[in-house]
Amino acid sequence: SPTNSLIYAVLYAGAVVCSRESLERYFQSSDREAIASSLHKTASKALQLAHFPRVPTVESLSAYLILQGTWIREEEPLVTCSFVGVAVRVAQMLGLHKDPSNYSTTISPLAAEVRRRVWWHVFHVDVEIAMASGLPPLITKGSWDTSIVSELREEHIGTFAGVQYDIEIREGRREPDDPSIISSFTSPMGIWLRGK
Repeated sequence: SPTNSLIYAVLYAGAVVCSRESLERYFQSSDREAIASSLHKTASKALQLAHFPRVPTVESLSAYLILQGTWIREEEPLVTCSFVGVAVRVAQMLGLHKDPSNYSTTISPLAAEVRRRVWWHVFHVDVEIAMASGLPPLITKGSWDTSIVSELREEHIGTFAGVQYDIEIREGRREPDDPSIISSFTSPMGIWLRGK
């Protein structure tokens, strides 16, 4: 299932970055390469079983992004960027480039925020790979209207106070409590705008 592929992808990314002590404690081995390789194969197989990218879901796209993005090498942009085209097209197929508030069906606030976060991650990767390769980004100007992600912690998304906070931020009646959230998107957005 797509959820299984996401779980294995998260385990893979965790194995790549966790300490040797944690590897030993959780995997009874400190051989990072063997553990990561095994989890990468398992996550890749789970993605195949979930029929990604033919039958994509937000979870399977997230798993794909984690698997492909964990080992991006800046010195080899054309080799490592081949997955970006698939990620962008799948994100567009899933409608992530359109803000969930525009849908005729109701999407839970948490699901809407997850969709926004995945879209902006795809956008960020597209811009970063474009910078590294010297090629234009794949995402074209005016092709999306997805709102910037909320700085709210997950437990506050969808609560009355959280909804009010997001409305005030979007309407410009309040400054963000954590401006670094917005500035982290400003850099790739500025690069994208200058590149187009």
